[in-house]
Amino acid sequence: MDEGYIKYQSRHEEVNGLHLPPLADDLIKARDYLYSLGLIGAYVNGIGFGNCSFRTKNDEFVITGSATGEIKKLSHKHLCLVEKFSIEKNTVWSKGAIRASSESMTHGAVYSANDKINCVLHIHSRKLFDYMKAGGFNFTAQNIPYGTPQMAISVMDEVKKIANPRGIIVMLGHDEGIIAFGENIQAALDEIREIIKKKPC
Repeated sequence: MDEGYIKYQSRHEEVNGLHLPPLADDLIKARDYLYSLGLIGAYVNGIGFGNCSFRTKNDEFVITGSATGEIKKLSHKHLCLVEKFSIEKNTVWSKGAIRASSESMTHGAVYSANDKINCVLHIHSRKLFDYMKAGGFNFTAQNIPYGTPQMAISVMDEVKKIANPRGIIVMLGHDEGIIAFGENIQAALDEIREIIKKKPC
């Protein structure tokens, strides 16, 4: 399993006490809520899964840091600012006390696909994944692995197909991986809650 490993070129500036907007607290609350549901966490081998982000401006966004899945309660030190990214160069520029999530490129692709999207939540669930995989939902191809430019492009294409600032996508090449997004944090959470109503996780 290569889950959790950063596959992009990281250009990270280590900064302690990074100043973050007030929305960072709301993101942490949403992330900790998803953790309580088991949709963010860590596998028995210690590799973490799941991450959350919100847009600050243009394609810049704040995202939960790499290897934070197993932490029950996050704080500001577990967040990272992605200042820019390049799918073509497979590179992410970030700063903070911790490196950006291995899925940062995919989050960036969602924001690039629709300028009204302001939150992305990436969760893992065997039950929800299998339920959504059975049909009726947008999905990326089975042969595209997580954390790659190909996955970012595929997710971007699916978001554009939805043509709505809120939605949910199954990442078939990223086992158990699901991406929800919305015009704000609450809207993205609601996308996940709607699926849970149909198939409790």
